[in-house]
Amino acid sequence: MIGKMSSEVFEALALLEKERGIPVDFMLDKIKKAILTACKSSYGNEDANIIMDPATGAFEVYLNKTVAQEV
Repeated sequence: MIGKMSSEVFEALALLEKERGIPVDFMLDKIKKAILTACKSSYGNEDANIIMDPATGAFEVYLNKTVAQEV
């Protein structure tokens, strides 16, 4: 189901580019910035790797954390 949703996101972005002339790369950059803002707001950490590849349909977010011996 998640793979289908991410491909639908990329299809919607391609449609917006076609209809409104807004480049997909521009929109992907804005989405990445919004995800980083959400990570900072929700987790206090904006150190994240975001993979968004329209060619493969990959849409993954990894929040980087520091591993410590004691909390």
